[in-house]
Amino acid sequence: YTIESSPLLLAAKFAATGHAGALVGLLKLRGNPSSPLDIRYWSTTPYRFGPDRAVKYSLRPTSRHSSRKPRKPGESYLSDAMQAHLDGREATFDFCVQFQRPGMPIEDAAQRWDEAKSPFLKVATLHLPIQAFRSAERARQAEALFFSPAHALPDHAPLGGLNRARSKIYAALSRFRHARDKRAERA
Repeated sequence: YTIESSPLLLAAKFAATGHAGALVGLLKLRGNPSSPLDIRYWSTTPYRFGPDRAVKYSLRPTSRHSSRKPRKPGESYLSDAMQAHLDGREATFDFCVQFQRPGMPIEDAAQRWDEAKSPFLKVATLHLPIQAFRSAERARQAEALFFSPAHALPDHAPLGGLNRARSKIYAALSRFRHARDKRAERA
């Protein structure tokens, strides 16, 4: 079911199957953010917090500056907004953890952990200093990087089947991308 073919049918299907909350969540995501530095981030998957606990993470923006969304956002409006922010002021986020409580699943990443039962707790502050991050050299460095949720200390390792799959998929995509880029350099 797609929103394009029948928004009413999609809404009815979500309501009939008991997933109206998911539809409300999707509707909230419709708007484009003004900047990646102005929005909250969550891990949808859990991670170890020591040998016998699990957490989810969140970054909450705390910068005093908020970006304005352009009337007609171009393809690079998000990186433009980040650079405008970091040209003259740092960006800050509260780094928070939410501890798993009974009934909060590890294997079902679609189920949100209830913040009323386990609120996010601030454990650190992330500071992004004033900087010029948009350069040809930084773009080359970014292309050479490899991200994986599996790059973690054992006490902070990702948990659940979705994270196990992500680790394998990210590694395969990285190998593919780096091989493709090397072929393009030789051509």
